[in-house]
Amino acid sequence: MENGESSQQSALHLILPLFAVLFACNVPCMVLLPLRTQGSRIADEARNTLLKPLSVISLLVILLSPFFLLSDYSHNSLYTFAVYSLLLAAANLLADKLRRPRAWPVLLIWHFFNLLYLLTGSASLFPIFSAGDGGLISAAFHVSGPSGESCSSGWKRVDWCNDVWITAQILAAYVYVAVHCIAFFVVGVRVVKFCGGDENGVTSRTDNNSASLVSENGQPF
Repeated sequence: MENGESSQQSALHLILPLFAVLFACNVPCMVLLPLRTQGSRIADEARNTLLKPLSVISLLVILLSPFFLLSDYSHNSLYTFAVYSLLLAAANLLADKLRRPRAWPVLLIWHFFNLLYLLTGSASLFPIFSAGDGGLISAAFHVSGPSGESCSSGWKRVDWCNDVWITAQILAAYVYVAVHCIAFFVVGVRVVKFCGGDENGVTSRTDNNSASLVSENGQPF
């Protein structure tokens, strides 16, 4: 417990992250179960989700998020990186499930700003969207102090500050950023395909229309 902090505050700092982790683990269920095909089994829905690369990446983001949700919310901003990423992961799952190609350009922009936030701690177009810690990896490194020193003990102790746990958070942060980079490129590829007319059979429909015009008029217009 930190100096000047009551036992009630310390308990809140311990309980709130646990509830946040519980909520995060239920994000896939909250997004996918209401959209489940009528009559389909949950096992089949789960199997179909695991066949989609972006959905798998989103599930990995959700699984990694507890590393940052289990932190002291009053002394560092690790949890904000996880919260924004969880919202994006939920949007990815939703877009993948509904198969809405027009959502990909919007998701790509969202991925760009979220990745910028993970790398730098801020997105310049949105001042409120800023942690001021130099990115996720830097924020994890400075949990114990400005120089990354060992966690204090006794009356100076900060909740969720443990040298082993901080090491795990730093390692998870590297993986977290890498996974988001992969997700950005996956969505980027889908945007390119959509703009090129490969999504929803846009190209095929155009070709069919052209062919019908040629057959009716004898020459293309």
